[in-house]
Amino acid sequence: MARRFGPWIAGIFAVGLIVVAGRIATGGDGGDVVVEQNPGVQGLIPERGAEILQQGRVGADLAPGWEGRLSINGTEIPDNQIATDRREDLNYLVFQPGEGRAIEALDPAANCAEVVVWRIEDGPERSQSPLRWCFEVL
Repeated sequence: MARRFGPWIAGIFAVGLIVVAGRIATGGDGGDVVVEQNPGVQGLIPERGAEILQQGRVGADLAPGWEGRLSINGTEIPDNQIATDRREDLNYLVFQPGEGRAIEALDPAANCAEVVVWRIEDGPERSQSPLRWCFEVL
């Protein structure tokens, strides 16, 4: 009996090791490697591949001392329509669709956003490469 199940048990163990190794390689929590390598961005709103509603918030959690510009589905969002929260421990750049805004509602299905960030002291002329991600709208 043990001979029949031995290879199965070994196979399951090997798959488990591969999953653990993959989690370790991506920072242990399955984090977004592209975000982790960008010094100005600490997180994406929503995360890559997430599902949100048509009026859902889109943006980025920026590192302290950074600011940026946001585009959604190729539409650049005007500064006066972006909510920013710059405190010592928070630095958000967020847009919420709505009536009379650059985007009234996100497209049903796939949407993509792009954020370009720069150190406040350097200005937009010395911005980082754009960070692009996509998400689904219910």
